[in-house]
Amino acid sequence: MESLLSFQISTQDLHIPKPRKKSLGEIKAEDIVDALERCVGVNTLDLSQYQFGLEGIKIVAKALLKYQGTLALDLSSNNIRSDGLAHLIEALFRMKLLRELNLSNNFLGMKGIAHMEKLLPKLHNLQFLDLSSNYIGFEGAMALGKCIGSLFSLKILNISDNYLYDAGLVFIALGFKNYQGLNIISIKNNQITTMSLRFLLEKLRSQKSLKMVEFYDNKNWEALSRAFWLESVGMVGIQADGPNLEFCNKCKRYCDKKLCEWSRRRPICTFRSLSKSYKLI
Repeated sequence: MESLLSFQISTQDLHIPKPRKKSLGEIKAEDIVDALERCVGVNTLDLSQYQFGLEGIKIVAKALLKYQGTLALDLSSNNIRSDGLAHLIEALFRMKLLRELNLSNNFLGMKGIAHMEKLLPKLHNLQFLDLSSNYIGFEGAMALGKCIGSLFSLKILNISDNYLYDAGLVFIALGFKNYQGLNIISIKNNQITTMSLRFLLEKLRSQKSLKMVEFYDNKNWEALSRAFWLESVGMVGIQADGPNLEFCNKCKRYCDKKLCEWSRRRPICTFRSLSKSYKLI
């Protein structure tokens, strides 16, 4: 009787753990992996807006190890964060032919960009990189600036909505090399000023390939527009986003018509003309 009573007590004290309930991101990831296994010869993968989370991206990362010939990969809006990106790095390392990579809106932060610092030098064929809305900050911009020059084939870079400020944009600009051929860069909503914008344009001028700069959602748009127009002199065909920018037949670039007309009406003032007016020579 005593042994039976003690057995009942021991069984009541025994705690049997319940199986962990899978998150919605894990369920979605498993469904995606099942679908990928049925696809043969796919080189463009759009896996955006599934909100995988950390556990879901672990599952996806293992499946991506088989897709070494991927040309375009979109993983935007999946709540990957820096921990999830750490699991993706191995799969991305194997994608030697990758041309387009979209990791926007994933809260990567500074630590996530630290992982990118190791990855980007291996992606020699990358032409399109979207890191927008990742809260990089100027510290993450320092890490990005160290490796951005290794992307020989880069044509389009989106780093908007990242709280870069002037310091962050300058760090990234310092990383560009003359042998690169960047065509489009987006730096919208980064709270930059004319100083960093002019520094970026001066740095990219030597590449002789820049065609589009997006910076409309920053503060002091009018001041930035004037700085863009003044600094882009000689950069034929360059454009910028904004409500008043149209192609100008006079200066052969996209500019503010009022600003351009004002500059043409202005008398050309040189050091020699000033010297003559003051009878210095």
